Amino acid sequence: MGILGGGLIKVLSRSIIGLYNITPETAQIAGELMDAIAFIVIFQSMNSILTKGVLRGGGDTKFLMVADIIFLWAASLPLGILAGLVWHLDAFWIYVFLKIDQICKSIWCVFRLRSGKWIKTFSKEKMNHAK
Repeated sequence: MGILGGGLIKVLSRSIIGLYNITPETAQIAGELMDAIAFIVIFQSMNSILTKGVLRGGGDTKFLMVADIIFLWAASLPLGILAGLVWHLDAFWIYVFLKIDQICKSIWCVFRLRSGKWIKTFSKEKMNHAK
């Protein structure tokens, strides 16, 4: 779904931007931001399925809390601040750095999913053994 959504954003972005009466420079920046969104939405959709569906449904809530905190505070926010205020990068890169946590969490959650450590038992069944 993420690839489909990203592709749809990429295909329709120029038409949507064309609806507005804006300068060519503003249209270029808007197009670059739409390209960044088209890229990031792939990882956001993957995260939505993995974090809110599979891993949280399997009881792996502590892992997800740690992932959210680490990638937001150690990656996205510092890199976003550096990209905008120190490195003076274009809007495209500032947005990508502010959303880098989505990419990191996607990769980290795929490894977690493959490890099988996310599966937790919620109920205890009493086993009656015939003696």
